[in-house]
Amino acid sequence: MTIKFLKLTGLALVFSMLGMNASAEEKKWSDLNAEVVSLYQENQLDDAVLAAKKALDVAEKTYGAESPEAVLSLNNLALIYKAQKKYDEAEPLYDRALLLSEKIAGPNSPDLAVTLNNLAILYSAQGRFAKADQLS
Repeated sequence: MTIKFLKLTGLALVFSMLGMNASAEEKKWSDLNAEVVSLYQENQLDDAVLAAKKALDVAEKTYGAESPEAVLSLNNLALIYKAQKKYDEAEPLYDRALLLSEKIAGPNSPDLAVTLNNLAILYSAQGRFAKADQLS
């Protein structure tokens, strides 16, 4: 579960490194994602939620609500909510990330697979094993 979080966030960090001439908002989004990872790793989940919400807001304003960056931010926020056992808050974020991933990159996208996996883990944590099995 943590690996999926770091993998997704790692994409944001790579994006940041490649975009040396990134705008201030792009850098802000990248910096917020790095902060989310750090706070998550330090188990400062309440602060990680705040940073992840800011990252999502910046992603939607900078790249658009239907962008890979928004999908990444949605996944990150959902993972933190799942870690906090706030399953009802995590599930709609995963659902939205799934729809966007499929729309953006198609049904065979690795990002879609990661989100499906994360959602299956959420269902398993809730004891909704039949629903989790449907995703695998």
